[in-house]
Amino acid sequence: MTDEKVIIAENLTKRFGSFVATDHISFSVRRGEIFGFLGANGAGKTTAFNCITGVYEPTNGLVKFLDEPMVRNH
Repeated sequence: MTDEKVIIAENLTKRFGSFVATDHISFSVRRGEIFGFLGANGAGKTTAFNCITGVYEPTNGLVKFLDEPMVRNH
């Protein structure tokens, strides 16, 4: 496994009105890693995934793929 970061999420936040679905999520996934989200129903897993893939525009944060910004909102 290399140390090359394929996906980087920095301070990913998504709000729906006054409801905060995800709050400042940061992580990186290196080439060859298997990464997953675990948590209770309503914890924000799907919302985070939708922000990472561009389905939702994050309220704040940045997602990079192979060091290129893919999703950003500040």
